[in-house]
Amino acid sequence: MITLPTPLLFKPVYKDYLWGGNRLPPLYARAGAPERCAESWEIAAHKDGDSIVQRGPLSGRTLSDLTALYGAALVGTRAPDPLRFPLLFKLIDAREKLSVQVHPSNANAELTNGEPKTEMWYLLDPTMEVRTSELQNGSTSPPSLYAGFCPGTTPDALREAVGNSTADHFLITHRATPGGTLFIPGGLVHAIGEGCLIYEVQQNSNTTFRLYDWDRIGGQGKPRRLHIEQCFKSIDWTLP
Repeated sequence: MITLPTPLLFKPVYKDYLWGGNRLPPLYARAGAPERCAESWEIAAHKDGDSIVQRGPLSGRTLSDLTALYGAALVGTRAPDPLRFPLLFKLIDAREKLSVQVHPSNANAELTNGEPKTEMWYLLDPTMEVRTSELQNGSTSPPSLYAGFCPGTTPDALREAVGNSTADHFLITHRATPGGTLFIPGGLVHAIGEGCLIYEVQQNSNTTFRLYDWDRIGGQGKPRRLHIEQCFKSIDWTLP
């Protein structure tokens, strides 16, 4: 068996979601990134994006391959599953707002057959090279993050707001300050505002349920799909 060499250098996995910007390629010298680069999955072992070793004796092997081969020797003895890499690391460049969304938690993921996802955001410089003309609706205000509901929000009130396209009115707004962090546990409704540049560490999951998408028009001139019932099954109303 080949001895596991360290450090391992992986190729990033790029995502060109429609809300993405173009800052990641020049900031991080990513010659192979798409022009619109919403996310760069730096380290990932997921069916939707698997990191590949760039060089050395393990060149061409995926992180999923290595996890299956080395188990706890790679992921550590405290990982929930020694044969599955537990985390996903990514860079996010939000030219536009992301949808108002929620991810399942460990406690409720089975209700939707989704993967639990708790994440942590570290705010990079959110205003770096952002042109006013690129901000959604021409906004010149500082970038914002949205996480949690205003006091008094109820499921019935939220359902009514979803039907009226006003669900964002219930969200708590946080200023996106460089160097700041924000913890997003599974079950917490949240959204990333336009102009934000974020380093995210999360559970190894790609389950996202959209509650509201700012009436955005997606591909083929149609709104993107919402997941209302899955959202209500995933929201943890005990979170502050």
